[in-house]
Amino acid sequence: MIRTLLRVAVATGGCLVVGQEAGVSPMKVRLLEWRESVEKETRGLREQYAQVLAKAEKELAAKRAYGAAAKVRAERGNLGVAMGGGGGAGEGKPRPVADSSAGSGVTLLAEQAEASGGVVLSKREGDGKGILSGWVAPGSKVRWKLPAGMSGGGYEVELTFSGVEGSGGRIEVKEGYYRLGADVGAGSGWDELRTEVVGTLRVLADSPVLELSMAAMKGGELFRLRSLRLIPVGTVP
Repeated sequence: MIRTLLRVAVATGGCLVVGQEAGVSPMKVRLLEWRESVEKETRGLREQYAQVLAKAEKELAAKRAYGAAAKVRAERGNLGVAMGGGGGAGEGKPRPVADSSAGSGVTLLAEQAEASGGVVLSKREGDGKGILSGWVAPGSKVRWKLPAGMSGGGYEVELTFSGVEGSGGRIEVKEGYYRLGADVGAGSGWDELRTEVVGTLRVLADSPVLELSMAAMKGGELFRLRSLRLIPVGTVP
């Protein structure tokens, strides 16, 4: 916006005077320039503050002070938009979950995930279904939006994926406050899907997002993920 204003303005006596067709006062131009300068000069401080808030949120959540943790999270969100920025840099909004059922759990498909860190969505040969591949580096992760009104409690985490001999490693699955670390074994071929329950994760009621990330890798690629399913503890699939 500043560049556009400058193109329609002329400098006179050290002051910026905007042409009549722009309809913007010199004062507003100066304020916009000041705002842009402040954003740039305080970016480092704001990033440090965000890190402090993130640490505080985790500590409060560990102590089960969820109300205080929620306030800290809200402050982090306000920090992101206070100077016109968004949430996390380069992170898109997860897509809504299409398949959810209170009886059989919640199924999060590859096609519904927001991928980052080198993870990409492709189609499997044969059935044409989506598969998430590219789990080869730290920072590889996917996120899903959980359905509104989802009940809190314990959920078994079931993965459907493929792998080869020597693949596998360790993953982390987390929602707003709780996380699960789990090992993922090797497979018998990239075209052979297998389903495995890797552990149990506690999920808070109305938790908005679920994230799966790579923590460690054994071979050249962690796995290729078709879906993640959350099954309420005690439910028979």
